[in-house]
Amino acid sequence: MKKIILWIILINSLAYSQDYTYNLSNDFQSQFGSSTDMVALNPIFKLESDTIFNKTYNSKIKKFPIGLSNINLAYGFLYFTGNSNSVFENEIVFLVENYMSDNPILYFDKNGNLDFTDDGGPIKFSDNFKLALKNIKNHSASLHYNISKGFFPNDAGQTFKTRIKSLYPNAYLISPNYWITNQRLFVKVSKGMLNDKPITIYLFDEDSDGLFTANIDKIFIEPNTIELEKDVSSFSRKASLISNNATFLIYGMKFSLKNLDESGDILVLEKSNKQINKIYDLGDSIDFLSLKLINDQSISINDFLNKDKYILIEVGGTWCGGCIAQKPIISEIYESNKAYVFGVFANDTKATVEKYVGKHKIEWDIGLMTQEFKKRFGINSFPTYILISPYGKIKLIDINAHRIKSLLMFSKRID
Repeated sequence: MKKIILWIILINSLAYSQDYTYNLSNDFQSQFGSSTDMVALNPIFKLESDTIFNKTYNSKIKKFPIGLSNINLAYGFLYFTGNSNSVFENEIVFLVENYMSDNPILYFDKNGNLDFTDDGGPIKFSDNFKLALKNIKNHSASLHYNISKGFFPNDAGQTFKTRIKSLYPNAYLISPNYWITNQRLFVKVSKGMLNDKPITIYLFDEDSDGLFTANIDKIFIEPNTIELEKDVSSFSRKASLISNNATFLIYGMKFSLKNLDESGDILVLEKSNKQINKIYDLGDSIDFLSLKLINDQSISINDFLNKDKYILIEVGGTWCGGCIAQKPIISEIYESNKAYVFGVFANDTKATVEKYVGKHKIEWDIGLMTQEFKKRFGINSFPTYILISPYGKIKLIDINAHRIKSLLMFSKRID
């Protein structure tokens, strides 16, 4: 009998012992796909001396680029956490020479030391280009950016200018006509085969340091071949933290992550019998969900189900610029009476939320995000809008309030 049990254990061990190794590609993209027009604004500031001002700190340039002219000089910042020695924490500085011209010249302080003579040559900026920022501890790992010229309607530009000026009180902000835009290409995409069937592997550099770090960054595996143009923001939400507990259901079989190097170059999967954590997705019923408001009251989604109205949960924060920018659309939805609206704020306190609610005249109920809420919905983008049908099912999860509004205003079917 003992021999039989031992044989069963051995057979089960062998069944789950096969490794699947992948050499991953170096294709990087935005989470919104390679063909997206969604970009982040990069304001620039006039360089009036040798001093750089960010939001709360200033420092002098140690060495200017060789051959730099003094014509219309400006500077800006890019978010990058992969250089712990940077003078400005989690940022690198770039200089713009002749920013008013059609072809300005850019110099990036890749080493973060404000010495612009040790970072390589200048970049003549005509339309757009890709930039790689190497991690200071692992030079085989980089964070990638797509840098483009900005175009802003006068009204939109003025709105952003007012906000940026309040954030950089000591810097001389230049007209939005000369700002640039960027796309953070923090998603590494690779195609492969698993048991003769195609898969697509996504690595998400969540903390933007160029590395793919356990328990910080994320991984998602799709059992199909997905084109680079595809918006994969929904995959980011459903992705698992990089760890040995990351488990995927692929073509009806479960696989776990056995190993992934920090550069994101080599991935090893193994067959698994581990449990897969459930992330709420489109079509799931969540009528049982409860939210705790900042007034300490709890509400249940079930109490608000109405055959004629949707429920919209706005997930954001007082620090979220995109939330503020899209707030007028959410107000319009609220006033249309087509949906109950609730706000869930992340990385905030009751005091900061109450101040924000008063300042922005928010009329709908607000609560604070719990870890359980974040885990179950896989929230990692702000804002995120969760639209629930009158029957308690998730209808749409999106970061774009315009798409929520379009569905509510023009959709005739309610389900």
